[in-house]
Order: sequence, then structure tokens, then C-alpha cells
Amino acid sequence: MEVKDKVIMIAGASSGIGKSLAQLLSAKSAKVVLLGRRGEKLTEIEAELKAAKHAVRVVKTDITDRNQVDNAVRLTLEAYGKIDVVINNAGVGYFTNHESFSP
Repeated sequence: MEVKDKVIMIAGASSGIGKSLAQLLSAKSAKVVLLGRRGEKLTEIEAELKAAKHAVRVVKTDITDRNQVDNAVRLTLEAYGKIDVVINNAGVGYFTNHESFSP
């Protein structure tokens, strides 16, 4: 898929796969919007990508909060007028003691 000038939102972009996707896609001239809870990490990645002259925006977002997701979409549409791709790389895990778990 050609990503040049595509607007791509990446949830969970502050580290790991999300960060790598942001680096790769922005290097291919996509306009990336970084979403995540760790604002400081997102800002570091933003600075790195901007230094390389890539189009990037950060919207600190907890994807478990619908209002924050709505805000991220609104800000992205205001900035770019469209959203071409959304990558949900963020996840929420629930852990329990298997002995106390009853389906």
C-alpha cells in the first residue's frame, strides 16, 4: 500500500511496535498522528520525527476513554481534514488469579 500523504493514526505509539510503525510510515511520507498515554515518550518521538522533517502530530490519548478518542479524531480531522488509516496497536489487559476465575 502506498502511504505517501496518507493520514495514519497510531494508538500505542509511545514504544515498541507503535513507535516503529510511526518511524517507518513517516519515513515513507505518511502524516502520522501518535496516540498514547505516555505524553513524554510521545513528545520524544515527535521531536525525532520532526528533526527528520517528517509530518507528525501527538495527541495524548487513553483509548479506554471514549471522550479522549473522540478528541483525538476531532483534532486529527481539524489538522488534516481526513483520516485514511487507524492502527490500534494499544491494548488493555486484565489479569486474574486463575483459581478465582469463574467464567
